Amino acid sequence: LLFVDAGANVGACTMHMLLASSAKVISFEPSGANLFHASSSILGVRHLAPPARLRLYPIALGASNASGLLYSAIGNAGHSVVDSNAPFYAPKGHEEAQRILVRTLDDVLWPEPARSEAPPPTVVLLKLDLEGFECKAVHGMRHLLQAHAIRFIKTEVFDYGLRQQGCSGVELQQLLASAGFRLYPHDPGDHPAQPPLD
Repeated sequence: LLFVDAGANVGACTMHMLLASSAKVISFEPSGANLFHASSSILGVRHLAPPARLRLYPIALGASNASGLLYSAIGNAGHSVVDSNAPFYAPKGHEEAQRILVRTLDDVLWPEPARSEAPPPTVVLLKLDLEGFECKAVHGMRHLLQAHAIRFIKTEVFDYGLRQQGCSGVELQQLLASAGFRLYPHDPGDHPAQPPLD
């Protein structure tokens, strides 16, 4: 089993999957401060969850391989945004911008040479929480989506943040629907977006 945590923040979901399941976990978090806290927590439970089950990448997921600037809201570690420093969710301003790497999920999990040689890895669950960068990340996983390699997606639909990145909540949902996912509202007991079973 493979769980992908895109936007790991301080590692809460990563920790949960490491401790509550036997899944392999691949996590992405570009913020240096968040990475410090996530790494510290993970190291604290290494006797319970073998380190070999986890890969933690200090990068952001996007539509192409590039670099960007990460703006983190002062006092809100959960609101770190790539290439946008809109003030609405950062009333105290932003920390000094960090230069970060942006990569596609395709190129991390199923890079070009492997696509013609081996099937893609199966991602049982992808958590996608990127403060408005979700549409770009979805565009960067088109090969995995076309191969039906991602079974379930749990995502935030943050319309304000998406619009800052040239997208919208409606467009994000349309992207997922066009990839074959069934969409469910975010209510307790509901299921994440699920592709039709072949």
